[in-house]
Amino acid sequence: MTTTTPTPVKPPDYLYHATHLGKIDDIVASERLTLGGQSQFSGGYDFHTRNRVFFTEYDGLRFWMNRMNLLGQHNSDYDSEDEAIYWTPVALRIMADAVYDEGVDFYPDALGTRDAGWNDSYYADKPIEIDYIEIWNGKGWVELVDADTGRMGRRVIAAAEWEANDQSDSDEDGENGGENRGWEDDPKGYWVIDSDLFEPDHP
Repeated sequence: MTTTTPTPVKPPDYLYHATHLGKIDDIVASERLTLGGQSQFSGGYDFHTRNRVFFTEYDGLRFWMNRMNLLGQHNSDYDSEDEAIYWTPVALRIMADAVYDEGVDFYPDALGTRDAGWNDSYYADKPIEIDYIEIWNGKGWVELVDADTGRMGRRVIAAAEWEANDQSDSDEDGENGGENRGWEDDPKGYWVIDSDLFEPDHP
């Protein structure tokens, strides 16, 4: 079986990447956006994601921000402030033309383009240095190294609502299913985050 070597293409000036707020400090500490391993998503993405990092044009970013929100809901109960902050979606903007000029190749991502409503998507097979990355902090694009993740986290909680679990059905005699509800194993409640808090309003 032969495989076709993909042909790199020149990217637009900027490309976009969705992730979670809790991952930003690690990206800054490593000084790069690293290549992926096992896919975070179901649907046969594993073969597609290894040793690649993915981007979309601006019009496809909302789709991937929503996927980050769904991923957070899958991985967390949002039962603490730290969890709510960690899993809040954020957007990164990559100076793709400058990265390309530095020798990083970009390739068309047909699978991502299809999933993002036919908005052009790409991947690179080399890490992206943080000098070429910006983040939307809720008001504008700032260099990633200058991002105040502590302030962004406080904004998450200020915009979120605490939803207490309703334990009124957990009566002692088990009526209304109380005996089997297992409230003693449940968190007292959960944070309902504003998943659009850090979605950019312009490219």
